Amino acid sequence: MWVKIMDISNWKLDQILRLPESAFGQKDVIQLYGRGTPPQRKKDISSVNLPEHTVIWQVNINQTELGIAVGHVTLRLGTRLPASDAEFDRMEPIFSDVIDDTGNPSSFIVRTELAYSLSNIRKYIQSKGRRIVAEFGIDAGGVSGTACQIVYSSIPREIPDFYRGSPMDHWEELIRLVRIGAKLPGGLR
Repeated sequence: MWVKIMDISNWKLDQILRLPESAFGQKDVIQLYGRGTPPQRKKDISSVNLPEHTVIWQVNINQTELGIAVGHVTLRLGTRLPASDAEFDRMEPIFSDVIDDTGNPSSFIVRTELAYSLSNIRKYIQSKGRRIVAEFGIDAGGVSGTACQIVYSSIPREIPDFYRGSPMDHWEELIRLVRIGAKLPGGLR
């Protein structure tokens, strides 16, 4: 049995972002890491380019070495690892609406033994094929390492026709199709 596919490439962005999370297909994870001593600004860049139209679903930030007292993580879009702090500062911020409690714009604060898990973000970005560039600011403390994981997917251009119903219909129909072994589009499992 084949599932009927619906083209949604002409839908408005807000309509697409209201689809259930399962309609976005496979999610991928980018992991970035910074290690240093204060006062340093270490940078890392993702190994893959983002899809043209990307949705960020989750951001996890945690310390891997406990030497930091205070620091920050800033995420931006870029094509290469910046050669200077000034070049990084000119890159487009991903979270321009975030300001940490030390006043750093577009940054998440990092403190000793603090871990973040920001989930269900559903943050849309038009990446233009760029990568995620992270800055790990080590502001005070000793040698430290911080890891940042970003869960993302692309915007779907087509979806199974059953997504037009109510949210409960989506799950019941998806479960039914999986049970009978139907071939599903877009990496849905």
